[in-house]
Amino acid sequence: MPGLNKRLPQFGPGRWASWLLAVSVILAPAAVLVWLRLGTSESIASIESDTTAVLVSGTTRTVADERPVSGAPTWLDGRSLRAPQWTGTVTGLHVAAGDTVTTGSRLLVISGLDRLAVASPAPFYRQLRAGDTGPDVAELKRALLLLGDLNAASATGDRFDAATAQAVRSLEASIGVLQPTGQFDPGWFVWLPVTSFTVGGFKLEVGEPAPPAGVAFATEAPTLQRVALTSVNANEPLTLDPGTKWVFVVGQARFDIDPATLEVSADSLAALASTAKAKTERIDGRVERAMPLAVVALPATAITVGPRANLCVWLPSGAGGRYEPREVTLAGSRAGVANVATGLDATTTVLANPSDVLASTACP
Repeated sequence: MPGLNKRLPQFGPGRWASWLLAVSVILAPAAVLVWLRLGTSESIASIESDTTAVLVSGTTRTVADERPVSGAPTWLDGRSLRAPQWTGTVTGLHVAAGDTVTTGSRLLVISGLDRLAVASPAPFYRQLRAGDTGPDVAELKRALLLLGDLNAASATGDRFDAATAQAVRSLEASIGVLQPTGQFDPGWFVWLPVTSFTVGGFKLEVGEPAPPAGVAFATEAPTLQRVALTSVNANEPLTLDPGTKWVFVVGQARFDIDPATLEVSADSLAALASTAKAKTERIDGRVERAMPLAVVALPATAITVGPRANLCVWLPSGAGGRYEPREVTLAGSRAGVANVATGLDATTTVLANPSDVLASTACP
C-alpha cells in the first residue's frame, strides 16, 4: 500500500541491529531481577549468617571500683559560752577560733582579772563565803580540786569551810586579784556546758565593754552529724557491696563508709569535719574500695545470665564447636569491660560472642 509505506520508517540492516541492541540492554537487567525474586524466600530470616566464634583470654588487673559522689552533710549548730555577771572592760583575750577549752582554760581578761572556763552541772550564780552550804558549794570544791587549789581530803562535803576559803584565796591570786578575801565571785568562772569545747567563733575584742550577763561571746564549732553519699551520675545510682569495705576519698584523705546506709561512718565524721568548711552544704569526692581487688578483665559481651541471675562465661569444650559454661562473679562492669572477681584466671580462653554463636546463652 503506497500510503502505509510513507508513514512507516524504513530501516536498513544496520539500523535494525542497533535497535535490537538497545532493547536487550533495557530488558536484560529486568529479567535478572525477576529471576532472583522468584528464587528468594518471602522471609529475611531464611538468609543464614555465618558468624565466626571469637575466643579471647582475660587480662589481670586491679580495680578500686571508683565512682564520683557528692556528700550531703548535716550539721548541728554548736553551743555557746555566755557571759556571767560582769562589769568593766575587756583588757585581754586568751583564746581564738579553733582553740579547745576545758576546765581551767583562761578565756579572757576583764578589768585585769582572768576569767576561767569551768565545766559543771549548772552555772555558778551567787557569791559564796565561809559558812555557806548547798550543791553549788560542793561543785565549787570540785572545781577548786581540778584547778589545783584544794586537796582531795578537803574537797568533800557541801559546806564552805576554812580549807575552802584558803583555796579561794589561792584562786584569787592566780587570776590577778590584788587583795584576796577568800570569798568566791561567780563572775570569775565561765560555765562550760560540756567538758571539752572547741571554739568556732569568738566575738569579743580588747577595749570593748564587758558583755552583759547572758550574752553569747563564743560559739562552739558546728558538729557534723551525718554525710549521705549519692552518685553524681543520675543514670548510675550509688550501690555498694555490703561485704566490701569502702572509703570516701576527699583530696588525699580517706573516710570509712557504711555501705548499708551509704553514709560516712560515724567514727569518721569528726575527721571529715576537720577537713571541710564549717556548715558547707556539699562535699565532693569519690567512693572506692578500701583495698583494690585483683580481677580478670573480659569483654562484657562474654558474660551471660542464668535463671537465678547467676553469671557465666563459655569455654571451648573439645572439637566441633562445643562450649561449656563456667559460673563467675563480677566486681563491676564499665565501658564494655567486665571485671571477673571469681571463677576465672587470665590463662583461660572464653567465647567473646556467645550470643552470636550459641543457640541458647542462658547459664544453667
